[in-house]
Amino acid sequence: MSDSKQFDYHSFVEELRILHKSFNSPPANHRTSDSPDFRRWKHELRTLIGQIERKGYEISCRVGHRQFCVKSPYDPVSMSVQREVFDRDLFDTLVEIETIIKRYDSYGDPSEGAAPSNGVNAPQPLAFPEKVTWNWVKEHVPVGWAISSIVALLAIAFSAGVAVGQSSFYKSLITSAEQTVPTATKSTTATPVASALQGASGIPSGIASSPASRQAAHKVP
Repeated sequence: MSDSKQFDYHSFVEELRILHKSFNSPPANHRTSDSPDFRRWKHELRTLIGQIERKGYEISCRVGHRQFCVKSPYDPVSMSVQREVFDRDLFDTLVEIETIIKRYDSYGDPSEGAAPSNGVNAPQPLAFPEKVTWNWVKEHVPVGWAISSIVALLAIAFSAGVAVGQSSFYKSLITSAEQTVPTATKSTTATPVASALQGASGIPSGIASSPASRQAAHKVP
């Protein structure tokens, strides 16, 4: 029974070393995007990166996003420009590969020592008590957040008061109250005067207020 080799991050880096060395200094006839050797090398590199990324690793290499050439459907591009673009993209790709290898040699598998993703150390949501007191707020709420909330509540209350004061309902209510107060004052001040006149004439208040009573009072000698 043969043991199947397990593909892990160590295997990924070892294969990456081989790919980096195999195309580190390509000959002049292979330094084009149409070169069969280069296309094979690029395909193997992209396949290797995709295989390790499917295991949850994030690989910082943008080889799949580079063209290694200039594609222009209008103006022809000179060979020197194409070679310059190819060398630039190849250099950037090799630098990224070297960085991955160096970081593995220095720190090992990046997944080792990482924070567990099963939610054991995940922050738990804050549980509010049945009655929120000022002491509880001081212990559980950051000072800056609490001050910002208080300022926001005061601003909302002030804005609400201004809005109510400028509303048409509030203005009509104030106008109605101002019109009602003088009328009530007039009626209350007139009542003692009428009572004094009625008392001086000796006529009961209920009779003196009627027209017939007033005419009878004039006829008395």
